[in-house]
Amino acid sequence: MALASSLVLATVAMPTSVALAAPPPAGRGHAVDPEDAELDFDSSAYTTITVTVDDRPVNVRWYKEICYVANPVAAAPHQPGGPGGGTTTIPNTACGYQSMNVFVPESAFGEQRTPVYFAVNNSGWMASYVKAGVTAGASYDSSTSNVGAALKAGYVFVDVANRSRGLAGADGSSPGKAPAAAVDAKAAVRHLRLNDAAMPGSAERIVVNGTSGGGALASILGASGNSAEYAPHLAEIGAAGIYAKGRSTLRDDVFAVNAYCPITDLGNADIAYEWLYNALGTRDVTGSNPSPADAAAIAERFAAYERSLGLRNPDGTRLTAATLLDTIEKEVVRSAETYLDADPAHTIPPLGGTFEITSGGPGGPPTTKSYVNDWIDVDTATGRVRSVDLTRTSPSSPPRPHSRRPPPSTPWASTGTPPAAPRPTSSARRPRST
Repeated sequence: MALASSLVLATVAMPTSVALAAPPPAGRGHAVDPEDAELDFDSSAYTTITVTVDDRPVNVRWYKEICYVANPVAAAPHQPGGPGGGTTTIPNTACGYQSMNVFVPESAFGEQRTPVYFAVNNSGWMASYVKAGVTAGASYDSSTSNVGAALKAGYVFVDVANRSRGLAGADGSSPGKAPAAAVDAKAAVRHLRLNDAAMPGSAERIVVNGTSGGGALASILGASGNSAEYAPHLAEIGAAGIYAKGRSTLRDDVFAVNAYCPITDLGNADIAYEWLYNALGTRDVTGSNPSPADAAAIAERFAAYERSLGLRNPDGTRLTAATLLDTIEKEVVRSAETYLDADPAHTIPPLGGTFEITSGGPGGPPTTKSYVNDWIDVDTATGRVRSVDLTRTSPSSPPRPHSRRPPPSTPWASTGTPPAAPRPTSSARRPRST
């Protein structure tokens, strides 16, 4: 739950074997491709907003919805509404999926060397409509908010939209198919490099941050800097510093990435999902198991796959299907207690209480939903987690004992999962740190 108490950077090496031709550092910001003139940065086109970071007011310059390509792909005004169905109306059909919002804290006004926090937001590999991660009047805690941590550190904060899975084109096509997401993110990096001399912050210090599908996209950006494979796609959308025949005058490598739970192993994702769904009884509880035999057959393959990865826990022990649920539970406990320790104002509702979760969809206002806490029990006096019930899967799930183990009739004991017999869930009783 604690997102960031500081920004930890991991440098990324540029793969020279597939590197495009790049100009010397002195050429930064110099537009060679005539198409690049359309992408010039207007340093005066900003709105000043004020936010609070750790109880201190911070003035922020907001450069709104900068289109980072010369030939954006038009999107349909009504986009698929996600797993819940329906549609979402987007206001910016011309460049809403190939734009970025740039937020400059006052400490970075006129500063050319401050790092750039480059946020990609395509969870689940879904298309990401342009969003504003910094909101006027909002309060941020730098110990739990990536936005707060970045602004406190003086980073230029950039929210990047990109095409990807599920995007509906204005012409009825599906323009988000691979490699659109990576191409767009690279185009955004190139836009920053093209305008490095005019924009606050340094395009040589771009730190990419993403979670889930965004974590995978961050990983791709870190691993494929200046790869010639993307040149035709970059040229097609009018990315900065790229000619139709692939000649490049700019780079698209980045300084570092923060990749949280990246969805990179798509070929084995179904194996992992089915193992977890079956091990925790999720399908049976929710009544969503139309093909039990197929689900079981897929899940049976997970233990061998997990073992083949050779993964280890932080203490050096092997991470296998037999220990994975314990590891997940320990991480949930650690994260919850870190969140509680970060600020006395942080609380977790008691069992039977409600979580209020606020989120926003593309083009729409934030929405708040309530979820009953039926899975994590916290001692409010000490701020320690008493137990975690991983079997609780949805607000509609019927009451069940606090057991994380599959019933004896399941085949998972023979494939590496823990024994069927329930045991007490983990409990942490160490005193709150002072």
